Amino acid sequence: MLVIQNNGQTTVVSGWRAWLLLAGLVIGSIAGLILAAFFLVGAALIIGILLLVAIPVGVALSLYSRWRGQRAYVEPSTRLPPYENR
Repeated sequence: MLVIQNNGQTTVVSGWRAWLLLAGLVIGSIAGLILAAFFLVGAALIIGILLLVAIPVGVALSLYSRWRGQRAYVEPSTRLPPYENR
């Protein structure tokens, strides 16, 4: 038996209608959980694949730049002016 109160009005659902309503709620809840799990597994796979690609590429680029002897350098004209006490 289900008792639903809405704006002071009470509705009682019993018998096979209550079972049908509860079965629909359970199936809907399970479907929502499966959908959420599907999206979370997909996001985890995408992040994992990106990390599996990005980390080796970053290591390879850093080793290549070290091998070539390149350093990060900022031209003097683009540097910020020295801080002055005012």
